[in-house]
Amino acid sequence: MTTVLKICGVLFSFLFFLSITLNDQTIFEHIYGVISPATTYVQNTAEKFFNSSVAGTKTYSKKIFDNSVPKLKDSVDSKLSGRSKKVNAPAERITEEEKAELNQLIKNH
Repeated sequence: MTTVLKICGVLFSFLFFLSITLNDQTIFEHIYGVISPATTYVQNTAEKFFNSSVAGTKTYSKKIFDNSVPKLKDSVDSKLSGRSKKVNAPAERITEEEKAELNQLIKNH
């Protein structure tokens, strides 16, 4: 609690100091007049850097996205592949009677 009071006291005393008037201007205005050219330069430089980095990131992410989609369709032409391209019908025949029994089992469960 004492730390909070100390911080508040320092802030209020600093604010009071900056609001003292000298030659029809506050101390804050005098300080601002001296350092404003430097702060505007730093702000413009930071803005240019940020804009260039965002533009670079946009182009880089666009390249990554464009490269993630394959341009050619992948296909296997070998007979040794794991998947067969032809779908074979089952070897055994199911009669209509067996189909009816299976449908009945499905309906019951």
